[in-house]
Amino acid sequence: MFEKIFIYSPIDRKLNKISGVAWAIKMVLILFPIGGLGIGLFSCYVKYIPADRYRMLYYILYLLLMLIVVYGIVRWLRELFTVYAIGKDGKFYRFRMMAFAMGYLGFGRKVSEVAAKKTGKLAGTFELMMKVKQTIEGLEKEEQVEEMFAAGYLSEISDITVIREKDDYIKISAVCSEKKGDKKRKLTVRKVYDDWQNMSGYMKHMAAGESGEYKFVSRTSYRDFVGKKEGYIRKVIKQSVVAIGITAWLGIFMLSGDISLESNIRAGKYTLTETNVDKNYELYTSVENPEHKIKIYDEKHINYKPLMAVFLICEVLIITINIDMNSVMNKKSAGQKKVD
Repeated sequence: MFEKIFIYSPIDRKLNKISGVAWAIKMVLILFPIGGLGIGLFSCYVKYIPADRYRMLYYILYLLLMLIVVYGIVRWLRELFTVYAIGKDGKFYRFRMMAFAMGYLGFGRKVSEVAAKKTGKLAGTFELMMKVKQTIEGLEKEEQVEEMFAAGYLSEISDITVIREKDDYIKISAVCSEKKGDKKRKLTVRKVYDDWQNMSGYMKHMAAGESGEYKFVSRTSYRDFVGKKEGYIRKVIKQSVVAIGITAWLGIFMLSGDISLESNIRAGKYTLTETNVDKNYELYTSVENPEHKIKIYDEKHINYKPLMAVFLICEVLIITINIDMNSVMNKKSAGQKKVD
């Protein structure tokens, strides 16, 4: 019934360097301290922001960043529950997996079966999608496809025009034949599906209106599935950049807190009551609540020593772990050569 079936693939998404839910979470973790620092700098050097408005701005920032996470999750679910297929008659189909899985497969039952096995989330997702794929592969009669079409589970895509193709997606204009009738739509398909080369190639083949059968390319080698292995130096540099990012992230948090305190001092909310020269700090007392006191050390804003310690610890771990792994891989390669 179908020549090719394309389902969501975390492996292909990673190989094609496509952002997922983890990207949205990383963006939130990065932007939250930066946004907080920006609010603090504005309050300190432009116009003082009272405490109640300060909190309100933080809540607004938090909600906006949560929208990024929600968007990432919604996009992931949409791609996870969308399946494309090429029929042996050359027709191109798109399955709306959420409705299809719940109505045609009994999605709740499938989820229960996977959950009962107590496998990991990634393994469970793979198993669930493979069950769906196997069910689609088992369709042998045209009546079954027509039944799903009538139920609104799938649509046929035709008259494709490629609008734009980038490194991470392809945008097309096509006629989608659905239960409610034919409708011209613009579809953006990211490179998150297995066997993407054949999927995108077939869409471009249809767009070009080329005659003759499309020749599918087979992935046969190990590298076709997992990609090229990173070298030792490249891996260390990449992980070191992450360590620098973590250190900078902690530094921004520290700076944000100090800027907030300085903002209150500049606004006259705290007054200097004591200076300790030996221990290099100034003691400030709250005007509104004299019992509340804060210390500000001479090292302005960021105490870089603990940050340097964090970075050096990360760097030692990175170098040690990668040297150890590199040594193991070299021993395995040497052993394999001896056997050969």
